Amino acid sequence: MVRDVLVETPTGSLAVRDYGGAGPQVLLLHGAGHNLEIWRHVIEAIDGAARVVAVDLRGHGQSCVDASFTLADLADDVHRVCTALRMDSPILVGHSLGGWAALAAASGADITALVVVEGPVVAMRKLYEALDLPPGYGLDELSTNEFHGDDAAWRKRVDKLSEPGSVGRAVLERACLRGSDGLLHSHPLTDELLAAQRCTWQLDPAVAYQHVDAPIRLVLGTEVDVPRPRRYAKLRRAALDDFDRVQVTWLPGGHHLPVDCPQAVADVVRSTFPG
Repeated sequence: MVRDVLVETPTGSLAVRDYGGAGPQVLLLHGAGHNLEIWRHVIEAIDGAARVVAVDLRGHGQSCVDASFTLADLADDVHRVCTALRMDSPILVGHSLGGWAALAAASGADITALVVVEGPVVAMRKLYEALDLPPGYGLDELSTNEFHGDDAAWRKRVDKLSEPGSVGRAVLERACLRGSDGLLHSHPLTDELLAAQRCTWQLDPAVAYQHVDAPIRLVLGTEVDVPRPRRYAKLRRAALDDFDRVQVTWLPGGHHLPVDCPQAVADVVRSTFPG
């Protein structure tokens, strides 16, 4: 039975969806600019073989957390959700920003496995310097301008930007909150996206993976959509050579693998189930 839960924190509430199911416990963390709906087809592919829980990260979806935005904050949120929903030794699965949050939360924690989908590989400072990327790179892709307006205007926007029945529509429909003015406001806002991007600079993957006492699966797409793709591919391969405890799976897709290859992502998650 699917149920929506609010997990309270000292600075607000985290919106969590417990999909139920029996067996291993799986916690899903989405990327920047998305929300828990991005996992829709991955959850369908897991097909009840585990208890699956998905979270709207702070500043995203229906989570109302008004505070700082650091990896330590995100890791604390993960631990609060696990405690509130009694998830002992979960499998942490994170995409993009969710992968950074999962890695931060996994350090020294009691987990069954860590699955990172298109997440931490190269330290962000090194990556930006090597590719000569400008500050704020990628934010235009994540946000199609902030919105605030009435319900009719929001519905018109949803119809314009997404296809009926698509994961993109489900994500977009969840990406707003009603303000004290009675209008709907897009969520996250640009400032929150910028804060989310900045917090990924707070962790060096090469160091952090060494502090995870559980099997680690890294899922990466073969399609690279960044400036200087050959330089990026070389940088990523060099970093992977140093991850002696990380098992890498390559999938034929881009950055948004939970949408591009949901069955394959689900198969990687299921491969971590005990027994």
